[in-house]
Amino acid sequence: MTPEQAISRFFATMNAHDGDGAVALVDPDVEVAFGAQVFAGREAVRELAVQVHPELVFETLPVSFDAHADGVDVAVRRVQHWRQTGEVAAEEELQARFSFGPDGLIRRVELT
Repeated sequence: MTPEQAISRFFATMNAHDGDGAVALVDPDVEVAFGAQVFAGREAVRELAVQVHPELVFETLPVSFDAHADGVDVAVRRVQHWRQTGEVAAEEELQARFSFGPDGLIRRVELT
């Protein structure tokens, strides 16, 4: 699996709230950073994946990839829909940086 495929699958599993699928893509010592907030380990990734907001549905999609020696920078689009009506509540463009271990598993995700 290429890094771009792993990243796309990671976002797909997170969007589907598939904790097992997300965990299969990450290193046991993975770190996921949202600004200053850092989640560490596979169980933290599982917990993030299965979270469901009571009012909003989140969908995060990779838009473009820029591979370099340290990993892959990804332009990301996140759309939030109101669960009850399906209307768009918010859209935002984000940046993510993914780092991989020698085994191809995701070691770090930084989302800004």
